[in-house]
Amino acid sequence: MSRPSRWPAAAIGLALGILALVYVVVRPVPPRLIVVTPTRDTLSRYAHMTTLAQALARPGLYGKVLWVVVEDAAEPDFAINDLLDTTEVDYHYLAAQSPSDSEHRGLAQRNAALDWIASSGIEGVIYFADDDNAYRPSLWRGLRRLPISSYTILPVGNVGYFGWEGPIWSEPVGGKSRIEQWTCDFCPRRWNVDMSGFAFGTEVLRQSPSLRFNASSRSGFLETDLLQRIEGTRADLKLLPELTEAVQVWHNLGTPFRGAAFYDASWTTVGTVGRKMQNASDIVLGFSWSDPDLPLATRI
Repeated sequence: MSRPSRWPAAAIGLALGILALVYVVVRPVPPRLIVVTPTRDTLSRYAHMTTLAQALARPGLYGKVLWVVVEDAAEPDFAINDLLDTTEVDYHYLAAQSPSDSEHRGLAQRNAALDWIASSGIEGVIYFADDDNAYRPSLWRGLRRLPISSYTILPVGNVGYFGWEGPIWSEPVGGKSRIEQWTCDFCPRRWNVDMSGFAFGTEVLRQSPSLRFNASSRSGFLETDLLQRIEGTRADLKLLPELTEAVQVWHNLGTPFRGAAFYDASWTTVGTVGRKMQNASDIVLGFSWSDPDLPLATRI
């Protein structure tokens, strides 16, 4: 004969319900993703903006993404404004016209977005998404794992000798990895990444209120110059394996890539990483040694 339970089913159910409620209340909520897109009037931009709008309106992203669109003009474009109104994405639409002598397309618009983000006080992870890129759906979820007091870098496809450009990481030691090498075509930079190859939190911007792209940067150096500014803050570099083990974004999809020495059909990075340089004296086309004083990254 079994002993009767001292805990009636109703009491057990109530206790489980309370535990579930406590979990929902105390579990950390991933930050909002703030996607910044400069845009200008071209024949293909409406189609590109439509595609990006569809990517940001995926199930599970509603209310978790803020799309900051900045028009390269004196005022917003009515057609793009109507397009944004039809999406299920929260957005803020600005206009900032590039100076006639600007050498950097999109600089004025990205800086205008940073001005607005800083003044609005919103919190989240800032990511620069050009309207003519292509994005893997898992990118958005992965970026939201980044703490808003830190920054990260990731590979970008459709550039580089091996079809993508970005960091080659060391094996972790004590939970930290370092950038051993880069795979790149244009390799003289400290940070060999594309504009869509990095993200940082709003706390980084708050700690460095003047953090903006530099109009005096040399051509091709906008990204590395900004990342060197971020290095000077208290921000931690984070490594998100799911964003580095496969290419998540492809640069300028409307322009076919001229070819690659090697790439994996599913655009994982392991095949290219296996071809990296092995010795300090090695010279291998498509790879460059990193600066030894780059910050270590914490894997999360």
